[in-house]
Amino acid sequence: MSSSKNDDTEPSAWRLLNGFMGGLFTLFAYVQQNDPDPELWMAIYLIPAFLCVAIAISSNVTENQIWRIISLLHVVVLGCFSVFLVKTMTDNATDMKYHEMEEGRELGGLLFVMVWLIICSNSTRFSLKYLALGGAVLTSVPILLWIGIYINTEYRKILPEHCKTVMYADKET
Repeated sequence: MSSSKNDDTEPSAWRLLNGFMGGLFTLFAYVQQNDPDPELWMAIYLIPAFLCVAIAISSNVTENQIWRIISLLHVVVLGCFSVFLVKTMTDNATDMKYHEMEEGRELGGLLFVMVWLIICSNSTRFSLKYLALGGAVLTSVPILLWIGIYINTEYRKILPEHCKTVMYADKET
């Protein structure tokens, strides 16, 4: 038995949150289908989806060596990719509107995945109430951003064409 701070009565909310995150990452992968490089981005999101579903099945899986290696490798690869995206953005930015750049949105997704996997990797070290609060706040970010983008038709006009055709009924915005 693990000597973690989360005992057997606490992980059900954490497991439920990771089940939700697994679904959210799967949705993130789904919307990549119209991206110019969908295979790369689908893998970026499906790996954490798989890791979250594993936690939803058994919260102690984060102590498993294979889970930890996959998670760590994914965070390291995404960290390297993030550095590349930051360099690309700074080399190509003329007016510093990173949120309008494809690379800026991609970087946001990478950072979201990395933060979530780091939280999951350290989940046995924290109290459930802090995990649940942090998870709820972090989970709300992409949901609120999607709602904002859906409502703001002016912002949708500056999105690349492949971003306009997956989640929105009106293909002309």
